[in-house]
Amino acid sequence: MYARINTALGIALGKNIIKSVGLAIATNVLSIISATILVSLGGSVLKIIPGVGTAGGMLVTCITFYTLSSLMDWIYLKAITFLVSSDIPVNSRNLKKAAKQVSQDKDLFDKL
Repeated sequence: MYARINTALGIALGKNIIKSVGLAIATNVLSIISATILVSLGGSVLKIIPGVGTAGGMLVTCITFYTLSSLMDWIYLKAITFLVSSDIPVNSRNLKKAAKQVSQDKDLFDKL
């Protein structure tokens, strides 16, 4: 996911850097993991009902993980945008700092 974003933006980073930044973003997103688990459990409970419950449970689970994935992408794009607009070199250290700063911004979650 991050490699495709970098390719589209013309940013060359090694795979290890991308993995470590992805892990840093995922770690920061873990602060909302309890809500994610509750929603996933709700989706699983819905699956007990035959037919409609199964479809509803699948929908809840899909929406939950799509939202998490989109949130991680958004944080990464905001971090890249911050670095490029501030004329800060895009390297692993700066990218990790920017991703951490962006993911701790509470206004970001309100805007989404």
